[in-house]
Amino acid sequence: MFSRLSVFLKISVILGLLSVGALALTYYAITQLGAVSTRYASLIEHEAAASTMIARANTMLVDTGRTFYRLVAETDAAQIPVILKDLDAIEPVFRERTGIVAQKLPSLAGKIDTLRQKYATLMALKTKVQAAAERHDDDESARLMRAEFNPQMDQLRNDGRQLIADIEGDLKQASEAALAQYTQSRNSTALAALLGLALCLGVAYLLVRSTITRPILALTTYMNALANGDKTSPVPGTVRGDEIGGMARAVEVFKRNALEVDRLTADQQAAAARFEQERAQTRLAMLRDLVAAGLRTGEAMMRLGQMKQAIAEASERAQTIAAAVEELGTSISSISDNS
Repeated sequence: MFSRLSVFLKISVILGLLSVGALALTYYAITQLGAVSTRYASLIEHEAAASTMIARANTMLVDTGRTFYRLVAETDAAQIPVILKDLDAIEPVFRERTGIVAQKLPSLAGKIDTLRQKYATLMALKTKVQAAAERHDDDESARLMRAEFNPQMDQLRNDGRQLIADIEGDLKQASEAALAQYTQSRNSTALAALLGLALCLGVAYLLVRSTITRPILALTTYMNALANGDKTSPVPGTVRGDEIGGMARAVEVFKRNALEVDRLTADQQAAAARFEQERAQTRLAMLRDLVAAGLRTGEAMMRLGQMKQAIAEASERAQTIAAAVEELGTSISSISDNS
C-alpha cells in the first residue's frame, strides 16, 4: 500500500514521522522538566517556607524576651497592662508560625510541639514577673529573670536554632534530591532524544531505502540490462502507484517497442531471405530454360547444316547435269553443222 503513494507523500510521511518523534521527545522533555519544576516548587513551598517561618518564630522569641525585660524595667504602673497586652499578642503569632512549620514539615511536628510547650512554660512566668513589677520588687524580678526566664529562653533559642539547622539540612537534602532529579531528567531526556532521533532516522532510512532508493536502483539496473539487449526479464515496479511505477511503465513501453522493432527486423530478414531464395530459384529455372533452349538450338543448327550440305550436294549435282546438258547441246550442234 505504501508503494502506491507518490514520492511527495512518502517524503511527507517520513517528515511527519520525524515531526511526531520530535513532538514526543518535546513532550517527554516537558514532562521531565515539569517533574523537576514540581520538585523545586515543593522545595520552595515546604522546606523554604518552613525555614522562613521558623526564622520568624525565632524573632518572636526575641520579641518575647525584649517585652519581658520591658515589663521588669517598667516603673509606670499604667504601662504594665500595655506591655502585658503586647506579650499576649506575641504568643498566638509564635504558635501560628510554628504551626506552619509543622504543617510544611510533618517530620518536625514532634520537635515543634516540644518547642511550643517550652514556650508556654516560659509565658507562664508572665504572672510572677508581672507581680514583681507591680510591687516594684527589682530583686525578685532580677531573680526571676536570671534563675527562670533566662535559662528557659536560652533553651528555647537553642531549640529554635536546632530546628533551623534541621530545616536547613532538610532543605539541603531536598535541594540535592531536586538537583539529582534534574540531572537524571536531563540525562534521560538526552538519551531519549538520541534514541528517538536514531529510531526516527532509522525508520526514515528504511522507508527511503525500501520505497525509493531500492526501486530506483532496481529500475536503473534493468534499464542498463535492457540497453545491453536483455529483453526477456520483466520490468520491476510496474504495479507501483507512485512516480517510480510511472517510470517503470514507461520503460515497459520502451521494452515493448524494442521487442516490436526486433520482430519487424526479424520479419524483414525473413522476407529478405525468402526473396533471395526465390530469386535463386528463379535464376536456376532460367538457367535450366536457357540450357534447354541451348540444346534445342544446337540440334536446329545441326539440321540446318545437314540441309545446307544437302542443298550444296544438290546444287553440285545440278551443275553437273547442266554441264552435261550443255555439253550435249554443243555436241548436237556440232553434229548438225557437220551434217
